[in-house]
Amino acid sequence: MFGSKSYLLTLTSGVILILILSLSLPASALNTQEENVFAPGSPENPYKIRDWYELDEVRYELDASYELVNDLNEGTHGYDEFVDTGKGWKPLGNSSAGFTGCFDGNHHIIQDIYINRSDGWCVGLFGYSQGDIKNIGLEEVDVTGDWYVGGLVGVNRGEVKDSYSTGEVTGVGYDVGGLIGLNYGDVERSYSAADVTGNGYRVGGLIGNHNFADVVDTYASGTVEGIFQVGGLIGWNHWGSVSNSYARGAVSGGGNIGGLIGQNWRGYVANSFWDIETSGIDSSAGGTGKNTEEMKDVATFTDTDTEGLEWAWDFVGYPGDEDIWDIDEGINDGYPFFPREDHAVEVWVRIDPSTLNLRSNGNWVTAYIDLTDIDVNTVTLGYDEEKVSAVWGDEQDVMMVKFHMSEVQDMLEPGEVELIIEGNTTEGTDFFGYDTIRVIDPGRGRAR
Repeated sequence: MFGSKSYLLTLTSGVILILILSLSLPASALNTQEENVFAPGSPENPYKIRDWYELDEVRYELDASYELVNDLNEGTHGYDEFVDTGKGWKPLGNSSAGFTGCFDGNHHIIQDIYINRSDGWCVGLFGYSQGDIKNIGLEEVDVTGDWYVGGLVGVNRGEVKDSYSTGEVTGVGYDVGGLIGLNYGDVERSYSAADVTGNGYRVGGLIGNHNFADVVDTYASGTVEGIFQVGGLIGWNHWGSVSNSYARGAVSGGGNIGGLIGQNWRGYVANSFWDIETSGIDSSAGGTGKNTEEMKDVATFTDTDTEGLEWAWDFVGYPGDEDIWDIDEGINDGYPFFPREDHAVEVWVRIDPSTLNLRSNGNWVTAYIDLTDIDVNTVTLGYDEEKVSAVWGDEQDVMMVKFHMSEVQDMLEPGEVELIIEGNTTEGTDFFGYDTIRVIDPGRGRAR
């Protein structure tokens, strides 16, 4: 954080940055960033989700496409109205009207999901999904339901890819999983670190009840407690396929307990492992048990001489085209993990004045940016191929970036112009945001 003192960022005269964190701007305050010929909500032009209000809107158009453009948490607009209530978040979709669209999280994170519906079926961020869900992380979930309970999806009949959950998931009834409760769809490159508790059957660290679909490149690391059919990764595997997956969380229950799979009925389990030490379980209805040292050794997953390994997993630095997995003693407690590509975070931006006079003798052009709890290295304002850079910052209540007006005027020409704010945090995350303003020059006639 900046603290109370000013920070020198980039030595460029005439540009001043004042940082005041935690501004929240309504989506309606932002101008449309660019014209799109495709219908809103189509795969080519997905609806943008920036706050809890817009996330809640998903339930009213369950067959549309959506794109999360920033992280959501308890400080984001709408949390008090839609999450911090008696029963908490109302899951998106149910068995009568499931989600059939596409939800792309863009590798953003939704934090602090709270659901307290111990009498509810199909409970999770999504209650019932037949669509595609991808690239979303759920952190510090607190989810309670009856049957079909998962951190991300209660019942999944679609696809889930590149997604994860952490926190706590509890089910009063059956089919409870850290990510998915009841599953009939393909799941790839996903994991759960949530602690899972089920007071019935079919309880798993990742999936409670898995049927007729493929689970590939997944893992679970949270504790798992249940009554019957309890597994570190999957509680009950019914005609399902599981490969290139592992589990390491402690597992406990009354019967049919497995370090990886609790019970397997005509399912296929291959090339998968569990930690016999951390799980406290030396048996499983599928997979191969390894000690902790072996689970943290890349050779366990890449050397086909390893017992239980039929083909090598695709690790960074080893044969394979996708680099799905990586291993580092300082990450994920030394166990295999999914490397994430660096990505720029899109943020809300509003620029004032919304109409800029090129003949004005004013001092400042101000950009409001929706970021919270960050340390900033650089911030720039750009148009076309030109940019001006900020030189110092001061932290107070909201993020407000001031640029010297004459510097900005020199870049612009009359008309509707789209400006871009770009920056970089001290943690290495890039961020950007757009706003469109009207530029006039009375000496040349008003803007088009």
